[in-house]
Amino acid sequence: MVRKGSAGTGEGVPPMLRSAETLLAALHAAPSVLIIANAAGEIVYRNKAADELTRRAVGQHGEQAMLDLRNGMKRIMETATDFPLTTHIPTEVNGRKLYGGVTIDRFPGGFIFTWSDETEKVEANELVNSLVTELTRASSELAEAGRQLADAAGQSAERADAISRNSSEMAESIREIAGRVTSATTSTDTAVASARSTANSMNQLQGSSQEIGNVTKLIIAVAEQTKLLALNAQIESARAGAAGKGFAVVAAEVKELAGRSAEATQQIIGMIKAIQSESLQAVDGISGIVGLIENIAEQQTMIAAAVEEQTATSAEMSGGMHAVAESATAAARGAETVLAAAANLREQADRLRQLTT
Repeated sequence: MVRKGSAGTGEGVPPMLRSAETLLAALHAAPSVLIIANAAGEIVYRNKAADELTRRAVGQHGEQAMLDLRNGMKRIMETATDFPLTTHIPTEVNGRKLYGGVTIDRFPGGFIFTWSDETEKVEANELVNSLVTELTRASSELAEAGRQLADAAGQSAERADAISRNSSEMAESIREIAGRVTSATTSTDTAVASARSTANSMNQLQGSSQEIGNVTKLIIAVAEQTKLLALNAQIESARAGAAGKGFAVVAAEVKELAGRSAEATQQIIGMIKAIQSESLQAVDGISGIVGLIENIAEQQTMIAAAVEEQTATSAEMSGGMHAVAESATAAARGAETVLAAAANLREQADRLRQLTT
């Protein structure tokens, strides 16, 4: 068991350490860096490990760095009041910051301390701290992006669903319109057929009127001949005297009847001409109506084709909106994954920070 001795006495000190030479040899062979300075802060002793570390530091950083380190130690020894004290002494050489890690304690008449080159460790800690800061910032930005993505995906899904419903309703309305247009087209076709049939009937009526006109002309000719015959009969009855009086009365009646027949036939001819004129006008009007109906039928056919195309487009749009909604749902799931990754990244940054403190 190693026992501590009383300061200034040899009480409790193993015999092998009572010799100054033996104690100095032990200090010199110690694997840790040991340096002793007097009360003024001047270095009076360095062990072997301290000499080796100093040579390496001079080789890596130069003598100016060691001089700055020594001056920093001296300032600590002059100003510090609480011991033992552990701190870093910073310096800068060729634009690079260097750090010496120092632990100092006081004893009667001087100071004993150890030091180490903490530059790489401090730089590593600064790099880790910077990395932790960047990771924390990245995780926050990633989390915010994930939340925004989730919100946007949710809104996109709702809008796509609404558009899909509206597209379905529009497609149903278009189908109803298409049905009505088809029905109107059928009715128009029927109207065209009826108008054409009426026009044909009017043409036939025109032909019949012409035939009736021919017959009336023949009747007029017969009536004229009858009048001539009645006139001749009257002349012959006058020659016959009293014996021809009865025949003269008959001839006068025949003549009067032939005159009335001629007048009636003329009236019929006038009526037939009026019918023919009106028939021609009716045929022209019906032909114009047929043309208009055919034009309407053609436009309805075009409308029906456009409605069918719009129906197909609405169906495609509805399907596209379903796909958009599914994509938005997938994006929402991706946003959840992003949020989980951000939380994991923040957790790793916290662990890394804990490891470096």
